Amino acid sequence: MPEEYLKLLTPDAVTAGALTLCHEDAPNRMILCAGAGGYASTRLFETEGVYLPADQQSPENVLKNMDTIVDTGAQRALQSGGEQSEKFLKMAVKFMASQQ
Repeated sequence: MPEEYLKLLTPDAVTAGALTLCHEDAPNRMILCAGAGGYASTRLFETEGVYLPADQQSPENVLKNMDTIVDTGAQRALQSGGEQSEKFLKMAVKFMASQQ
């Protein structure tokens, strides 16, 4: 990276963003990116993915399902980390119910 660019990466620019998130009017559940005076919001999106029963959980089967795993057609924004766990648990419960 050119030296002139590196000089723009000051702690002050990041500090301004960090302090903004501490403000009483700051939004909740937000990832604020900061660098060189630029500020942006990052949102996490997750694809629908697949469920593999215990006897099929192998690197080979994960690779075999990669097209479905990376399919962005049904991706959605996650509002909290718990949503990912909830999604995976629902997939597992649905599979178990289908086996009864």
